[in-house]
Amino acid sequence: MSGKAPGSPLIPCKNPHRFFGVDFLAKLFNGSEPSRQWFSSPQDLDPIFRPEAITPRFDMLPAFEKELLRHKPGSIIAITQNPDPYHPLANPGGFMRQVLTMIRDHGHGLVCESGSDGLLSDLDILKEIQQKSRLMVLVPLGFSQDMPAQKLNCCEMTFSQKLRLIHRCSLEEIPVGVLIKPIIPFINDTEDNLSILIQKAKEVGALFAYPSFGLYLGEEQRLSFYQWIDQEFPGLKNIYWDHYGLRKSWVSPKVKALKKSFVFTCKKAKIAFAMSDIVKLVRPNQPVQLKLF
Repeated sequence: MSGKAPGSPLIPCKNPHRFFGVDFLAKLFNGSEPSRQWFSSPQDLDPIFRPEAITPRFDMLPAFEKELLRHKPGSIIAITQNPDPYHPLANPGGFMRQVLTMIRDHGHGLVCESGSDGLLSDLDILKEIQQKSRLMVLVPLGFSQDMPAQKLNCCEMTFSQKLRLIHRCSLEEIPVGVLIKPIIPFINDTEDNLSILIQKAKEVGALFAYPSFGLYLGEEQRLSFYQWIDQEFPGLKNIYWDHYGLRKSWVSPKVKALKKSFVFTCKKAKIAFAMSDIVKLVRPNQPVQLKLF
């Protein structure tokens, strides 16, 4: 996988076995998820906040198809949540349907991250991709309570709505799992929250859960985050400043207990949680040895 010129719609993934076995990250949208102005999660391949309006890049579709033709069938393409590909502004005119049709027609696999039930409109093509290659759907879950999530993104689907999305994918025999994110220190970094997310996801058919135990904040994100937190959660700003100051990586102070609780809950629920086991869902014949997370 050689480097690509700037502006290429497919960017090589440097460590496929550290991110769900994907070979390429598709770059097909302008704009970003609203929460990216404040932070990203360590597992995000595209952490950048782009302040322009969310729009699909229809002009990139010919180049996207050309790139798909250049790579051997079975390469796994990642369409991850920045912005969510099924955000209403990202998918006018069935943009994603055109993208998925190209992936299907050229025999490639797909890892698609979305927290929107707009994905359900393309279940037919997703199943056709699965028949020809490999498919995985990732649903981000961070909050078992809806209030903090709505403060981050007023368009965010509720916890129960996301569970219904997971359940529908499972009923259609589409491999689906959850990304435990965002985990924001002193807001939702509790063992109870993790336990509810994992157990409920398992009940509706999730095959795996993969966690993040903190945040990443660039300089501009950090300034915006401190302003936002002071407005939405009065009193926390000083606590954050004492714990993290100007750091870019914010790991929950409860991380040891959270990891222990996460592993215990996953084992009890009999749900996969190690990246090596998750990668096997899309690359079953390739042995991998990795840390849990």
